[in-house]
Amino acid sequence: MGPEDLMRAIKQRHPDVEAGEMVDPYIAAYEAGLNADSRAYDDALNRLEAGGALKRSAEFDDLTASVVGMNQQYEITPKGARLIADL
Repeated sequence: MGPEDLMRAIKQRHPDVEAGEMVDPYIAAYEAGLNADSRAYDDALNRLEAGGALKRSAEFDDLTASVVGMNQQYEITPKGARLIADL
């Protein structure tokens, strides 16, 4: 799995996603049949975050600090929205 595969999975789950919206890449990957518990998923997610397509939300972290078992949510950046639109 690469970054493009993960972005396709996000697009599949959120076809009309726009910059600034929150997504759950883990659930998107899982629903697309990708192994969301793999090292490849972690690498793809890290590359998307480092490349500026996804941004971890501090606000989300603050709101869900007490919720056990909740997946990390990421904000789609303008760059990420363009990448998804081009898929």
